[in-house]
Amino acid sequence: SEEATGLREALRMFSAPDYLDDYSKEGVASKTVQIEEPPLVLVIQLLRFTYTSDGRSTKITKPCEIEEDLVVGRDTLVAGPPLEYELFATVSHHGNNLQSGHYTACVRDLSGRWHCCDDDEIWEVGQEEREEGSCDVYLALYRQKTVTL
Repeated sequence: SEEATGLREALRMFSAPDYLDDYSKEGVASKTVQIEEPPLVLVIQLLRFTYTSDGRSTKITKPCEIEEDLVVGRDTLVAGPPLEYELFATVSHHGNNLQSGHYTACVRDLSGRWHCCDDDEIWEVGQEEREEGSCDVYLALYRQKTVTL
């Protein structure tokens, strides 16, 4: 099966037709997932955990490119023009399984600078430092570019 290396590619794959060979006696059946009402804030949750054969959870640490700009195209929307979104926050899980770990967030301020938040500590980070943690990103939050939050 094909694997995505970034959110843009994952979104395209998520909304691509899924062919259901076993459900149609005549012809080919397929299903698609599309956004009917585009949100002002788009929250994308990455699958970061899987289960072993003995039922224990394990973390998936595959790097994923979290693009600063994301275009939600016509193939993902039921109707309307493509929409442009910009990344304004990420939430990361630090730990090896679902039973333990720690969550942190990186948020972009109104001037475009990024800050990491870890409990009661907040510090400014550059793009390079923020991108280093892409193996731990669990949620990516985007806002429509035409909207100011």
